[in-house]
Formats: sequence, structure tokens, C-alpha cells
Amino acid sequence: MSEVTGSATTPDAPAPVAAATDTAPRSDKMELLQQMPPGSVGIVYQARNPKLNRVVALRQMQVPDWLDDADDLIKRILAEARSANGLAHANIAQMLTGGYKGFTVFVSAEFVEGKYLREHVNSATPGLPEVMVLARQLCAATDYAHGKQVVHYALNFGNIKVLPDGTLKLLDVTTLMKVPGKFGGFPQLLVMILTGTVGIALGLFISAVVKTSEMATSLVPLILIPQILFSGLVGVPVGISRVAGVVMPATWSFDEMKRWSGLDVLRGKDENAEPAGKNEGRGLYKQIEHENDSNILDTQQRINEYKSDAEKRSSDFENDTEQYQKALLKGESPTKPTAPKPGPAPEVAKATKIPDDLSGFVDFLHPWGGHWTNLGVLLTMIFVFLGSTGIALRTQDIG
Repeated sequence: MSEVTGSATTPDAPAPVAAATDTAPRSDKMELLQQMPPGSVGIVYQARNPKLNRVVALRQMQVPDWLDDADDLIKRILAEARSANGLAHANIAQMLTGGYKGFTVFVSAEFVEGKYLREHVNSATPGLPEVMVLARQLCAATDYAHGKQVVHYALNFGNIKVLPDGTLKLLDVTTLMKVPGKFGGFPQLLVMILTGTVGIALGLFISAVVKTSEMATSLVPLILIPQILFSGLVGVPVGISRVAGVVMPATWSFDEMKRWSGLDVLRGKDENAEPAGKNEGRGLYKQIEHENDSNILDTQQRINEYKSDAEKRSSDFENDTEQYQKALLKGESPTKPTAPKPGPAPEVAKATKIPDDLSGFVDFLHPWGGHWTNLGVLLTMIFVFLGSTGIALRTQDIG
């Protein structure tokens, strides 16, 4: 847990919440000092523990109560916090405490004073020796975390700080999580090895068909850029992008990694991706849109019914009043009609919001993918590249 999450740019100055006085707002046993820049997960405050007189970073995350697995999500967030609490490293902000109240999760961590990495680089313009020192510290922190079987999936300039003495601190330790999926991530490791073998086979083929190493190096961007553009790394591929992605190893590797994660999807059948396993194939985004549309229609129907009922009672009152007046003219003693009181106004359902924590989702699954398809294509690519390399070398020998 840290001051910010997920920002790729230097955060703005924090907005003050209240002075550190007895009248400052409190969150249970924490005294909130100021709100930190917004991040991708929850709201972060600089807070003080009055009993210990210790300043901490307090993150508040709201778990939507409409989620079927809301309780499981809370347990998973706290489990990740416990995993992060076990990390003791000079370059990782220490996680302190965690808990929840209702559907709100609170976690606190060491508050790190210092500049964000982007701000530090822009202001100090460090030379190569300092860059190497910072890089070694970052590698040491991530290597230590990996040794504890946790990975940081939101590593960027917005969650790395540099202290005045040059010490680098890796923030957002609540976003450190165990590798999702079965068997502790072992299937994903095998997919990575298989993908690496495809890369080696492709490299051998390129080396066999070009004359110099300079030519081989110049081809690297031409090979890597299409992998990014057409393999689904930047969105669901459609049209020509989907067709071009068929020959990209990253397409099948990336899809297989996501399938083994066992996570739900953000995009489903309505967005040119493979249908989700629930919600009639809709991903999270379309499911939330569907629920909000249903709430709007339901609210409109109840408002129309309320309006119709009010108009009917008003009309009945007018008729009763007219009959009452006629009875009075006839000298009768009728009962005076009572004006109708408005009934309770129809309640408007709250809009369903996208959860703050999307770590339990992958973007989408490729509509042409599948476990056997993905692995089959990667294996085929290995044999094709190795076979093509042999043919190229044999051709050169004959020539």
C-alpha cells in the first residue's frame, strides 16, 4: 500500500483534507491529514495513528456490494495485504495493517517522503552512475518480491519514490499479488518457456536468411511492433488486425496466459471477444451497462406508475368533490371527500459503478483462441521456424 497507484505521470500536489488537530476527520482509529493524488485503486490518505503517533498511508477501497463474490474479493484483498506484510526489504514500502468494515476495505502502510521517480528524473537529470544505482535497487526489490512468490502488476513511475538520500522505494505493495491461476502459476511459466522457444526459433530463422548482424538488428522493430499492434495487447483485435494477429506468437501466448489465470473478463461477446462464462456472455463493462440500463427502465416504469396512480386519485377526488357539491345543493349532508395524499415517491436505484480494484479481471479472451488452439499454434510456429531455418541454411550450402 502506498500513496498512489497506477498513475503513469507525476501526481499533482495532494489536496488538504484537514489540519492535524482534534477536529480533523477520523477513519476508525486513524486521523486523516490530507488526501493523496488519486490512483487506480481506492482513495489514499496521509493519516496519523494517534496512539502510536505514527504517520501512515491509509488506503480505502470500496467493494461493490452487488458483486456475487464480494465477500471472496474482500478476503482476497486482505490475503494480498497479508502477503505484502511479509515483505521486509529496504526498497519496498512496508505494509502495516489491514481490515474491513461492511464492504469498505482499509489497509495502511509506511508513508514514504520523497519525490516520485519521474519528478526526480526531471528535476535532477541523473547521470548514468545514479541511474544504475536506482536500477539496481528496483531490481533488488522486485527480485526479492518474486522470491516470495508475489509479482507487481502495476509497476510505473507513479508507484516508485526516491528519498532525499537516494534510496528508492517501491510503493503499492497492496497490488503485489500471487500469480493467479491453478498450480501456483506453473502453467503460465510453461507458456512463457514455450513462447521463448518460439522467439529463439524465429531468431535462428532471421539469422539464417540475412547476411549481417546489422541487418538482423534492423529487423527487430519490424517484428516486435506488429506483435504489439495486432496481438491484442492494446485492445480487442478486429478486422484486419485480427487476421494479422494469427501469425503473431504473442497473440496465442498472451491469450493462453489469460486463460490459465482463471480470472473474469472485462470485455465479452458484445465487444468482439469470446463470450464470458456468465452474465449471458457479457464482460464486466457491458454487464454494468446492462444493469444500469435495467435500473433506468425499472425506475422509469415505477415513475410512470406513480404518475398514473396520482392522476387517478386526483381524478377520483375531483369526481367525489363534484358529487359532494351536488349533494349539498340537494340539501343532503354528505361526507366531505378527503384530498388524496401523495404516496411515497419511487426510489431511484443507485448506479452500478466499475470496481476500484480490477485486479480480478483480464481484458478479454481471444474469440479464436482456446487451450489446445493456442498451444497447437505455438508448437507449429516452432517447427515451422526451425524447418525454415534448416531449409535456408541448406539452400546457402548448395548455393
